[in-house]
Amino acid sequence: MRSPIRPQVIGFCLFTIWAFGTVYIFFQMRQEAMERFRSEAKSKKIGFTEGWILYPDNFSRDFLFRTMRDEYFEGLSDGRVVLTWIDPTRDEEIILWIHGGPRAIGNQTLIGEPLDRLGMENRISYDIKPLDEDQTVKGRLHFEVDPWQIQAPTVTFLLSSVNVLLLITILMIWLNRINQRYEASQSELEEKKKELIQQEQLALAGRLSAGLLHDLKKPVIHIREECIDSENPDLFHHIREQSDLFLAMLRDS
Repeated sequence: MRSPIRPQVIGFCLFTIWAFGTVYIFFQMRQEAMERFRSEAKSKKIGFTEGWILYPDNFSRDFLFRTMRDEYFEGLSDGRVVLTWIDPTRDEEIILWIHGGPRAIGNQTLIGEPLDRLGMENRISYDIKPLDEDQTVKGRLHFEVDPWQIQAPTVTFLLSSVNVLLLITILMIWLNRINQRYEASQSELEEKKKELIQQEQLALAGRLSAGLLHDLKKPVIHIREECIDSENPDLFHHIREQSDLFLAMLRDS
């Protein structure tokens, strides 16, 4: 009899569910983290208009950015937030202001340098347009995406999923041991069943042989008793001798 518990099938099903569930939730959480960052960055971008990019050719005027405090971007990104002005003469983005991260290369300040000098590879950018009807982009606000900020929830989830996989493994080991014990008990039960059947067969054979011997002895004994009163002594002795041999043979069998 096969065991109703099949650890291999259960393990395969659980592992398949775990694998597909982990991959699906991983990408969902990663997408949600990215969308959350985009939403927060977009909310910070509101209000940035041409008024933030006055006299971009004079980078020494600190009052131009007096309302742009670092606290404005606190909690948004561990990376950098950069405000740029698009120089129409060179068609380049010039750095006007930097929040967070390194502000210089060596002793050279990055303010007034092209955006490429900053090396922001992973970033979300928003155009800054003027207040009037002219839709020409005057500058951009760049948010550097910190990889850990996006990956932290997914890494935490992966660690949790590894714990779930460990629990599944422990469960499979436990089920496998239960299955082995079940199969061992089933095998022992089958052996006991065979022994009982064999003993019953032997007992039945013994009862049948005893009944057969009784049935064989009965007519022989009856014949001997009938010959006691026989007038032929030689016949009586011959029958008695042969019956004794026959009964002795039955006893020996």
